[in-house]
Amino acid sequence: MHIDWSQVTFQEVMNTEKRLRSVLCEMGVPESRRDTRNLRMLKWLNRNLTASWGDHELHDEARELLTWLLRWEARLDLREMRE
Repeated sequence: MHIDWSQVTFQEVMNTEKRLRSVLCEMGVPESRRDTRNLRMLKWLNRNLTASWGDHELHDEARELLTWLLRWEARLDLREMRE
């Protein structure tokens, strides 16, 4: 699925962050690891989510939300580099 990142609204980003936090809570991810506004934490989750919670029924949804947010962050980084 192709996403036109120029059309993504701040509200969509906030909703995605909120949903990921909720899913991580339901999965039993420690509260200290649920800061979805922190790029360092998103990267930590990207490295550790499958290893620690890969068998959880919400893993696939969490992975999808996490990937979306990481791509959003990458888009922001590219835009800043061009300015």
